[in-house]
Amino acid sequence: MIQLLFLGLAALGYTALAQNPCGSSEWRYSPHTGKCYRLYQEKIGWTAGEFKCYFQGAHHPSIHNPADNQFVSELARQAGIVWLGAAQYGNSVDYVYSDKTPFNFENWEIGTRPPVNRGRKCIKVDGNTGKWVQSCCKVPASLICQKNAAFLPGPIVEEISEADKVAIGKTSNDIRRAKFIRRF
Repeated sequence: MIQLLFLGLAALGYTALAQNPCGSSEWRYSPHTGKCYRLYQEKIGWTAGEFKCYFQGAHHPSIHNPADNQFVSELARQAGIVWLGAAQYGNSVDYVYSDKTPFNFENWEIGTRPPVNRGRKCIKVDGNTGKWVQSCCKVPASLICQKNAAFLPGPIVEEISEADKVAIGKTSNDIRRAKFIRRF
């Protein structure tokens, strides 16, 4: 009986975790990307913002398609303008995302990538329009951090039949675990 109670409590714990794949209500999950996002309305420079994200296992957001851009823009709407994860490093004219993913989508305010400007090596997104602008990396803006979800949501525990409930009390721990938990 105690074993059934323990297994039942374990199932409830797994179910509660499955409801929030980000591990905290401060983070918002995107089923499209499988990632978690958190908005910070404080205004800081790009580098300070990247460090803030990094110490939480995250980065500024990387945008790879219109759906990513829409999700980040909607989250950014509360703050107005926020940093994206792309920047130009050193003498390079190419943008690189801080999370090392490809820079393969653009949504510039002027319709095309602006000319290289050594004083504006970072990118911000306008939460109201979803359009991007070049910016000096030191000009403060709000930020969004993006991190991998702690796990992907979905059913973790299978239904247990009445016969299995009776058998659980009579079987070894290994057999019980195999019948009860599918994904481990």
